[in-house]
Amino acid sequence: MLEGRSATTAGYKMWLLPLEGERRLRPLAQPSTGSQAHPMFSPDGRLVAYTSDESGVAQVYVQAVDGSSGRWQISTEGGDLATWRGDGRELFYVGADRVLRAVPITGASPLVVGDAAQLFRTRIQSAITSEHSYYMPSADGQRFLLSQPSGPPGDPALHVLMGWTAQGPR
Repeated sequence: MLEGRSATTAGYKMWLLPLEGERRLRPLAQPSTGSQAHPMFSPDGRLVAYTSDESGVAQVYVQAVDGSSGRWQISTEGGDLATWRGDGRELFYVGADRVLRAVPITGASPLVVGDAAQLFRTRIQSAITSEHSYYMPSADGQRFLLSQPSGPPGDPALHVLMGWTAQGPR
């Protein structure tokens, strides 16, 4: 999947380039007036979650990769940085309030989406950019690895741990 700016369109758009069969580049998401960013394939490769700001607010959407079915809005009060649980039964995203949320996904055809549950507050900035590596859930969705500032907001300090081994510092 490619994501990039085009001189003829406003913002970022998503494109799909199949690696087998007819290798023809095609738009992935339905046409919209907003930017599309942070695409993430579901574990089975049939769905893609992404962020679009077509409504004026960044929201998370899911649609079928093959374009066969509709599109579903996942977030309702702003959302970004969607990432799938390893088995595809949950979708995580960061809300506009920087709270990480989990949404149960119980069907794929048609997509059945449950209510979002708040997990915990983060310091992850939510904005449409090309960056998408702020957090990663474990395969079962029970643990998260986050890349965020360690000090209070505005703390310019850089913390470096040296001499670390699996047994602890030397």
